[in-house]
Amino acid sequence: MTTSYFTRSDGDWFRPTEYARGPWDEASCHAGPVTALLVRAIEQLVEDKQLVRITVELLRPVPMSGFSVRALVARTGRSVSRTNAEVYDDEAVFAQAVGVHIRTEHLEDVPTPQVELPNFGDTVAGPFNVDTLHDAIWFADGVECRFPSDADVENGGPLTIWMRNRVATLPGEASSPFEKLAPLADCANGVSRNGKLGSFSPLNVDLTMSLVRPPIGDWFGSQSISHWQPNGIGQTDAELFDQHGRVGRAMQSLVLGGRS
Repeated sequence: MTTSYFTRSDGDWFRPTEYARGPWDEASCHAGPVTALLVRAIEQLVEDKQLVRITVELLRPVPMSGFSVRALVARTGRSVSRTNAEVYDDEAVFAQAVGVHIRTEHLEDVPTPQVELPNFGDTVAGPFNVDTLHDAIWFADGVECRFPSDADVENGGPLTIWMRNRVATLPGEASSPFEKLAPLADCANGVSRNGKLGSFSPLNVDLTMSLVRPPIGDWFGSQSISHWQPNGIGQTDAELFDQHGRVGRAMQSLVLGGRS
């Protein structure tokens, strides 16, 4: 890791680096790295359970100028705990998150379905297939991508993408498996778009990640599809996996933002 999505100063003030920038607005963050920072905050609160779900409500564009993060335990129980977190500054709250944490245990001979997932070995390197509305360095410059060898990457639609972060959440700190997966989970709305981004801007207003186990390794996959409707509303549905199998799911609600 040569750099990070964020740096930190004065205790709880986080300043985004250029790799945290989003595709739509040069002055706003990509929600993936922001979600990773929220994951970090709530995971540190509940160390005796596994984070299994986070739902992030994106209330306003998260500024590249910086922000603070605060988190608290909303409820703790023997098997399940819940946490809340938010991204804010002195004038506004930009994002809120709810986390669900479940106690793990070791069970023998648990039956699991056999699900065929994309083969990482049958992939080729390629650029992140989302165009920007600016010319600045942004999120795509901090990740590596691979696609199935027969994928139609340019035209969007249902698509499988493998991604690896080249940067950590914070400098000098190892990112947790959930943190590493968060940036990819937020990419489905752009990766699996159904039209040209010059005509539509499928902005997600939320992100839900639900994982049954922590992902393993550094390369993670998303098999995603976007559902766009003529009422201007969309939804993405993404299967998340690593090279060992399925790890969970991500969903986003979209404002299609028709442009002329």
